[in-house]
Amino acid sequence: MNFAAVYLLWGSTFYAMRIGLEGFPPLLLAGTRHLSVGLVMYPLLRWRTGVKPTLEQWKTAAISGVLLLCVGNGGVCWAELTVPSGIAALLVATVTLWMVIVDWLRPGGQKPSRESCLGLCWDLRAWRY
Repeated sequence: MNFAAVYLLWGSTFYAMRIGLEGFPPLLLAGTRHLSVGLVMYPLLRWRTGVKPTLEQWKTAAISGVLLLCVGNGGVCWAELTVPSGIAALLVATVTLWMVIVDWLRPGGQKPSRESCLGLCWDLRAWRY
């Protein structure tokens, strides 16, 4: 059931980007997505938890947000101008593999554990299509 939810919800994101790109520039599309979620979630979480973020947390969130918007989601939106949405979804799905490889190859990096390799193999099952 969870795997079906991932296929439908996560996969539909890339299809929705493809449709959205027919009427919006890539970074405006990605930015609107992030802004709309923030406008809904921030007041909701403030109301539910009563926690007010510190200045340091706002700075960290701003850096993360710019990287996610411009490099992550914005980059995928930009790529979908020329790449089919299914290929974009497949390439994004390889992020876990690249994170393990980059950590292994960096100076002082960690060799992947047996559990990490098993997890990556489990993740690779989804790539067969």
